[in-house]
Amino acid sequence: MKRVTIDAFVEDSEAEKLKKYPGLIEFNEQVVRMQRYIHLPGDFCAPQGYEQKYQGKHPALLVADSRLSLSIEVINAAKVSGLKVENNEQGFIGKLTFDQTEQLYDKLQKITGLFFISPRHANGFLSYLHEGMQKEREVKYENGESVSIEELTRIYNDWTEQRNPWRATWLNARFGGTIDNLTITHPVVQPDGKIKRVTESLDKNTLMKDRIPGIDLKDWLKNQTDQGLVTSTNKQGNVNYWYPRPNTVALFNANSGWVYFNCSGDSGGSGSALGSWPARVFSTGNEGSK
Repeated sequence: MKRVTIDAFVEDSEAEKLKKYPGLIEFNEQVVRMQRYIHLPGDFCAPQGYEQKYQGKHPALLVADSRLSLSIEVINAAKVSGLKVENNEQGFIGKLTFDQTEQLYDKLQKITGLFFISPRHANGFLSYLHEGMQKEREVKYENGESVSIEELTRIYNDWTEQRNPWRATWLNARFGGTIDNLTITHPVVQPDGKIKRVTESLDKNTLMKDRIPGIDLKDWLKNQTDQGLVTSTNKQGNVNYWYPRPNTVALFNANSGWVYFNCSGDSGGSGSALGSWPARVFSTGNEGSK
């Protein structure tokens, strides 16, 4: 296990030097484990018509096995952004608002390529994990090692299981416009691996009424809008749902009382157990199909 002293590096803003220290760190008397990244085929994130629209295939992604936690790169990106970051009791960074999370990833992306995932990426990732849990496909880490059924289940349940402790994840989507003409701003990965923040009209197939309870989680994983949101034909289920409104953002939440997908969140809100889920582009190729 590698440990380094934070004070030795927080003043160093040179990206090339930061990349040399990806290992474990000791910070505030806690050891931060290195996150592993799961290979997610691009087809799981590509909306219909992607290849025609962007003239190429959606790149594969590497999606973390847990929410963003402390690292040298994160601490330096936070320092540049004027943000305070610390791990909560569950081992990931909470207490950041949506706006602050965007600021942090803007810096992180330049250093590490990490971006924080949108509803479309989250949908594809959870769908892929679920298929792996059902032994419908083999899920692998970045290095080609197989992910165990136990680990797939742990990650999937970290998002979706109704239990304590509270776990929540910002999803990278802002809703704007008017209630009659809503827009969504979210990251789209281009065939060349570049990530572009796109503002477009909200998919007309989006479910535009609250369901308490609820939507069907597995139906959402199989039948999502091109933007990764819940379709108007979603079956009745037990996941609470709040539809998009102007000037709101998206998040997914689970605790002992309920599980919910909230598309009308307050971008200025925060909580100790409200974090973000990082990913980065693996390659410009596309391996596997949905």
